[in-house]
Amino acid sequence: MRQRKFNGNAYRQSAYGQQSAARSYDNGYQNRSGRPPKHSGCNSREVEGGIIVWGWKLSDGAMIKMYARPYKGTQVKTSKTGKDWMNLFVTLTNTKTLQTTKTSGLLNLANHKLYISDLNLVANPKAPNGGYFGKQISKTYNRY
Repeated sequence: MRQRKFNGNAYRQSAYGQQSAARSYDNGYQNRSGRPPKHSGCNSREVEGGIIVWGWKLSDGAMIKMYARPYKGTQVKTSKTGKDWMNLFVTLTNTKTLQTTKTSGLLNLANHKLYISDLNLVANPKAPNGGYFGKQISKTYNRY
């Protein structure tokens, strides 16, 4: 492949003889919004038995999908601080290796945040730009 200069802008010769402008100052983002591409998302919906939460996250070149639903007979519990919580059954699936992990998580009914403390993950469907599913940033995690 050969390169040549034209009016001060770099052009690249493609394999088919067509010219395409080289990337410049866009950090490789191909979208027009100027924002970096999303790496996670989350949503929730109220159903008859409670609330279901689903989300996705890109991690090490693989997509992790999460689906959380209430257990059969799940009840709402109130903590000492007055917050209402619901226990959900969480299924995490790695789409690259098809490995499935099943665990439980606690859902805060006030803001619909799902905390998966075994894996240090959080799902927040009300985060800006389509929700967040990923690592929980906590001041008390791994303090020992």
